[in-house]
Amino acid sequence: QVVAILAKARSAPDAASAQVLSAAMAVADAEMPKTEAPAEAAAAATAVPAGDAEKQVDEKAASADAEVEEEPVKELEADSPADSRARLAPAAALSDYDCTLDVFLSGADAFGCTIISALSHSGFQHLLSGVRATAGAKAGRYLFEVKALEKQAVDGSEPVLRVGFSLGGSSLLMGDGSIDYVCFDQDGSLLAPTPTERRRTIRKASRVPLAQKVVGVLLNLDAASPNANTVSVFLDGVRMGAPQPVPEHLLGKALFPTVTFKNCTVAANLGRDGMLLKSLPFSCRMFGDASAADMEPSRIVRPPAGKKYSVVVPVGLPQQGFFDYVDRFLEQNPGFEELSDRKFVDWCRKSGLRPQTWGAKPGAGASASRDRPLLRYGVQGIDNRSAKRMMRTVAQFSKRNFIVAELKSNLASKDRQETVKSFSAPHFEVVAKVAVGEPAPEHKEWVHKRIVTKHKERLQELERRKQAGVERAAKQKAKQEAIKAARLAKAGKLKATKKEDVKEEEEEDKAEDKAVEPATKKQKTEDGAEDEEGGAAAAIPEPEVGPDVWYVTQPNGLPDMADSILSASYKTFTLPSAEEGFARVDFEWRPKTEAEDHLNKWSVKRRAETVVESITPCDWFKEKRTAWTELLKDMRKKQSECKAQGKDTDDDKKLPEELADVSTMELHGSEDKTKAPIYAKFQREDWVLLSTRYELHLLAHAFVKDIADSMYLGVPLEHVQHYYKVYFKSSFSPKALACEDIKGVVELMEDTLRIVDSEHLRFVASKCELEEDIVRFVRAVEEDRRDRMRRIEAGDESARLKFPSAAEQKGSKKGQGKGKGEGKSGGKAIASRLAQSIAARKSVAKGGASKGGATAIRSVATAKPTWSRAPIPASGPGKSASSASWEPKRPAIDRSGPRPPAKGRPKGANSSAASALPWKATVSRTDRGNASKSHGKGQNAASKGKGAGWGSGGAGAPRSNFSKGGSKGGKAPKGGKAGRSW
Repeated sequence: QVVAILAKARSAPDAASAQVLSAAMAVADAEMPKTEAPAEAAAAATAVPAGDAEKQVDEKAASADAEVEEEPVKELEADSPADSRARLAPAAALSDYDCTLDVFLSGADAFGCTIISALSHSGFQHLLSGVRATAGAKAGRYLFEVKALEKQAVDGSEPVLRVGFSLGGSSLLMGDGSIDYVCFDQDGSLLAPTPTERRRTIRKASRVPLAQKVVGVLLNLDAASPNANTVSVFLDGVRMGAPQPVPEHLLGKALFPTVTFKNCTVAANLGRDGMLLKSLPFSCRMFGDASAADMEPSRIVRPPAGKKYSVVVPVGLPQQGFFDYVDRFLEQNPGFEELSDRKFVDWCRKSGLRPQTWGAKPGAGASASRDRPLLRYGVQGIDNRSAKRMMRTVAQFSKRNFIVAELKSNLASKDRQETVKSFSAPHFEVVAKVAVGEPAPEHKEWVHKRIVTKHKERLQELERRKQAGVERAAKQKAKQEAIKAARLAKAGKLKATKKEDVKEEEEEDKAEDKAVEPATKKQKTEDGAEDEEGGAAAAIPEPEVGPDVWYVTQPNGLPDMADSILSASYKTFTLPSAEEGFARVDFEWRPKTEAEDHLNKWSVKRRAETVVESITPCDWFKEKRTAWTELLKDMRKKQSECKAQGKDTDDDKKLPEELADVSTMELHGSEDKTKAPIYAKFQREDWVLLSTRYELHLLAHAFVKDIADSMYLGVPLEHVQHYYKVYFKSSFSPKALACEDIKGVVELMEDTLRIVDSEHLRFVASKCELEEDIVRFVRAVEEDRRDRMRRIEAGDESARLKFPSAAEQKGSKKGQGKGKGEGKSGGKAIASRLAQSIAARKSVAKGGASKGGATAIRSVATAKPTWSRAPIPASGPGKSASSASWEPKRPAIDRSGPRPPAKGRPKGANSSAASALPWKATVSRTDRGNASKSHGKGQNAASKGKGAGWGSGGAGAPRSNFSKGGSKGGKAPKGGKAGRSW
């Protein structure tokens, strides 16, 4: 109804338009209280239906109106004097150009009223929308009005309405965490952030929620007024609160009327020719009737008539300043709108959406990048990117300037052509801008300034956190002192005479004081370092800003493009050309020839750094590997048979020069078994060398066959271990051969392997032919073995090979050591969440087992346990009694003496590895069984820690029960330095 009435008003004279508009507002007033939320908005049981909520707001507004009438705010504003100065032309109005892309405006009427709406489905119901005026005030006193025509919750997302002022070119979404605005929220609070208080909010700046009334927002920048540099809010022409000061950092700058909303249809009136929807107690100029001297036009304006709108397609390389170029372009060209995934994520963040971390698949974050960030907000339309695709569709029909900041798509010719086709409307001109190579000096200077600025901001943030921590500590200290003073006063009144009572009270006071001390929280700073709350973070080093610094690094380490995506697509990267449909191609940093040469060099270098994820072993390799596995098994078997028959004993008595020539020896020896095989004297190290030689030979040839690229002369040196795992399904470590790296392995096997250098790459290649006989590798290992033996006999111990065993390699990572616990430390056992909460003040188990023995206490809390103090009897060879321990009174089954058979033991009881150790247990009363175990002396500890004791929670335990301490132990196969076991 309202829209239909306003449509008629456009063709009516100005006076008639005013009357029609008043009628439209009356219709809206009559209809709004009847509006009810759709059925899907009432899905949450605790949610209030939109119709009821609006009715409650109306009731509150009516009650507050009564209060205002009883205690009105003293009005200090005076009537606006006559002003003969020239008016701003064209008059200020809401801009359909300076607004979020989902906003639609009905064109302004003769009196300056505009109806604003936005998309509210497919995920947009969760996103804020914003629109700003074409001009802002830097002096004088001016008013604009807003009225919500429709408000309804959509899919549980409540409506939002904020009206106020913002700086030109700043964020359109007031309340997003920035500081370039001041506005009234729909609940009547004033959002007025400052550089030091980014969330500064003044509650009840309007004593009445904005509701469905005409909201008038007054900006007073008149220095001669008693309310200079303030903002005020009026509902239906009645002042709803005292004038609120404009934040100091906004003074002296032009402030533009701005509306931020969600799930609303709003009518806004800037008052062209002074038209008012609701009169104020004093006469006031409107923004649409402002003097040109008091106003500043927006820099974000449409191109001149007849000029086409530009669609810029920037082309750059990952980690070489692509997004810095985009940021600088937008800074220099504020009239452009960015279309990209990162811009959409920023929109979600400013709208209050936070990504969900629960339920994420392991490794899912590895595919995240600045070019294509993960969308995981729990909103289907956003997570599946349908909202982003809709925005791309809306952009194709909009008359705006765009910059398509898609890194990967802009590097691929096919995707660039699709972009050109999508903006084929006659009012668009698609231009490619190539930012490849070393940038110009002015761009480097811009980057350096930005790096320094970000560094200063981080330091200021850390200082702010430190100051906030000091203030919190001071408040906490004052609170503790007050509590202590109250306790002392209470103690003075009681006049306790018994020393034991006084001592017990003092101990309890200390425990309570410790409980109320604030725990130091660790927070993540922007650079990813952990910082204790209330204390200074580690010193951040000064950033380097030399001539080789081209781009701003990200503190969170997020790459421009994910490695998996880059590895699969970098071969398709090319530079744009006019044949792809571009109106022109501009080379911003380097001429075309230099840019192409830079791209070629980058591609070659990238091959050295990129792992080819799609490579799979060929059939030739599978056949060779199968044959090698069978042959190796056969050789090991024949060697065992020779040793069992004593065929190799004669060689032990011969000098090295008396041994048979390796080149004349048969692989498996003579058929009559009079001559031993070549490998008869092989030790473990020789078999390792043989396997590694032949497997790396196979890998080098198979990789070249499978990659099918003439540039690859072997396996890239940096990725030998990765491709070994791909081909052989097992890990390979140079440390297994007592080498530091792959280069050391190649030097050790210089008769088989070699390193080939290319322009940007280094490869590991085989010196042997593709179909080389395996006998050649076996003979090479035997020759090396004989050479080592000669050197060792001559006294050269450096020739002796010392390859670590598999267990030693595993131990080198996790630590080695034997259990040395003597059982003198106490054990702790926490059986359930309830026991954990009780143990916060009183230790569940103090004291412990005696030397050489193991006494395991299993305490399981019931629903409402009662605790009793009782000493645990001594057990084990040492027979030393423990200190007091806490156990549930009921139900407990105590055992002493020899351990009963396992079949007769109660469920949940402890078990001991020693067959005749004293033991004690309590029955589990939890829903699912829990168990605790402790090994006796001489047993191997199945844990990292020193000491043989170990404990674990049974299936279904709320949390794994923690137990530390044990008896005199044996070996700890998994080793470790931690003095505890789990």
